[in-house]
Amino acid sequence: MASSKLNQTNLTFTDSSSNTGTLNFTSNKFDIDKPVLISNGVASTQLSVGSSGQVKDVSSVDTLDIDNLNFRGSTSGEIILQANPTTTIHTLTLPDSQGTAGSYLINDGSGELSWSDFNENHYGESGDRRYAGYIDIGETPIQYGMERCTTDNPQTVNLPASFSNTSYTIQLTMEPKDGAGPGDPSIGLPVRIRSMGTNTFEFDRDNDLDETTLIHWMAIGKV
Repeated sequence: MASSKLNQTNLTFTDSSSNTGTLNFTSNKFDIDKPVLISNGVASTQLSVGSSGQVKDVSSVDTLDIDNLNFRGSTSGEIILQANPTTTIHTLTLPDSQGTAGSYLINDGSGELSWSDFNENHYGESGDRRYAGYIDIGETPIQYGMERCTTDNPQTVNLPASFSNTSYTIQLTMEPKDGAGPGDPSIGLPVRIRSMGTNTFEFDRDNDLDETTLIHWMAIGKV
């Protein structure tokens, strides 16, 4: 037979199978240690829950603790947001407005999210430049190009975009002349960096090759 017992701060229920449940009133709130089934829903000035469990209306919720957040499509499908099972406690703050088309969210390392755009520019021939351009991924641009080299003297390359400092990386590759094969002097000749600035760098090729050649380069660093 089910029974109840009233104490100073709690109400204890026991069902016919000796299972107990307690309703406590402590720290100015009710604590219930068993699931609550309500057939006709819950209504208050801040939260309204329908009889089947849907949240009908919310005027103000400061903190909501849930395991998974499910978004159902109007006709079908579902998106589920959930934390990593071993996640650390941290806060992610969304941007205060919508981003542009194609933008992506970037984290500042403190949980502050903002919108960022992929920037890409490509430039055609100009002087000894055959082509050049850059792809801006967040704060890390990848710059690239190809230079027409007609001299053994040092040659300056103008970067399409400026770096914030000279701590960037450059890779150089010299294109072999047409028909070159193993043993040809235009294969494997050294090309070295002589100097680096925030918006230019200077390279020098081996002085054993006097003919025109093409130098491919790529630079990666911070804006």
